[in-house]
Amino acid sequence: LLDEVDRSAREASELCRQMLIYAGDQPSASNRIFLLDLVGEMEPLIKVTLLFRPAPSVKPSAPAASGGGFPGEGTKRVLVVDDEEAVRTILDMILKRAGYETVLAGNGLEGLRRIEAGESFGAVVLDMTMPVMDGVEAFARIRNIHPEMPVLLISGFARSPEASRLSNEPGTLFLAKPFNRDGFLNGLRALLDGKCRVPTNG
Repeated sequence: LLDEVDRSAREASELCRQMLIYAGDQPSASNRIFLLDLVGEMEPLIKVTLLFRPAPSVKPSAPAASGGGFPGEGTKRVLVVDDEEAVRTILDMILKRAGYETVLAGNGLEGLRRIEAGESFGAVVLDMTMPVMDGVEAFARIRNIHPEMPVLLISGFARSPEASRLSNEPGTLFLAKPFNRDGFLNGLRALLDGKCRVPTNG
């Protein structure tokens, strides 16, 4: 048990160290602040790991019965789409500790292919600025497949006209980086609870 706890603490500390190095290399001040804020979210986890065995992960809730919505509706399975590995890693950690099941994608096209392949998700976390396919195009194509899919848009840049337009779509929220863990999880929960006017067919 002690070996397991020690290994977990070392891994968490190393991830924090890598995040701090990565944040220092970012040209955007907002990105640096965002990453440093996320590192701050992790510090208590390291202290807890030193004292306690990691708690078992919470199993995602079973898919709710759906009357023609979309695959994964009502579940806690979340697709996280962001081109920055450090951001994907920390959001993955935050979501899993909150009881979500996650799937990660490095750009809009990669995320879109997951949905096109028929994978089920309760919501999508989508970065706005990515190579290969950005969040604007990915959003349009995801909603073309599943108009009811809740989408949480995130960006390290000031809200653009495109971001403002998309955030006014039903079933959509926009969070500007930096954001904290509670703001992120509360926004996602609001989407999953249907409090953001998710559109319905017909």
